[in-house]
Amino acid sequence: MILKYRLIILFIFLTFFSTSAQKETSDFEQLYAKLENTPFSNSNFESLLIQALELANSEKNEIEIAQIYDWAINVYTDSKSILYYSNLYEELGKKSQNKLWIIRALQGKAYAYTLDRNYNQSLIYELEALHLIEELNQPYFFYSSLYSIGTTKLYMGQHKEALEIFKKTTDYFEAFKNYNEVLAYFNSKRLEALCYFYLNDIALAQEKIEAGFKEMHRLKPTDKPLEISYFKLTQAMILYKQGQYDK
Repeated sequence: MILKYRLIILFIFLTFFSTSAQKETSDFEQLYAKLENTPFSNSNFESLLIQALELANSEKNEIEIAQIYDWAINVYTDSKSILYYSNLYEELGKKSQNKLWIIRALQGKAYAYTLDRNYNQSLIYELEALHLIEELNQPYFFYSSLYSIGTTKLYMGQHKEALEIFKKTTDYFEAFKNYNEVLAYFNSKRLEALCYFYLNDIALAQEKIEAGFKEMHRLKPTDKPLEISYFKLTQAMILYKQGQYDK
């Protein structure tokens, strides 16, 4: 099973200094906090999202509007809704000349087409986003996006190309500069092993899995069981291909 994660960018929002602006921001923040704490499955979720968006639009606050669009493309699970908010997000980004918002919109579109299994179209948007990311000089952002491209190529059966990407992302993330990079390392390392598996290089596939197991101590207790299960699943595939059915 391939785990394709969705890159989430945390925004740094402007501080409003006037009394009226602070009150407006407080109103939005309270509504947004309520939205964040409302499960997607809750019948009130859609109305809360619309309320928050209407409030942001009434204030003509582009940062708040972008915040809602970003939230929407991360919580919706159907391609139609994700594309709808991604298109609005891209329009806002172009209007505001905000490169980060355009990138997030392109990534949203890419994910929507991935859900539809239209990997060629997904790859087009991912590469377009990566080109813009290169201009930002933000390595973590770049390699996270590159990882996403690798997973798309893996879906497409382009195992050699995907492998070269995962080699690069693993090399970057294994510096373990922060916990996000720790999690990203395990994603990259496992998919690197999976590429070797599909390329019938079982020895290297096993080597990568073993290397990942040796780093499991870096994970938080809450994350370790799930990550171990993914690695064990990949290892089971390797053992099965070797004919070691009893293991």
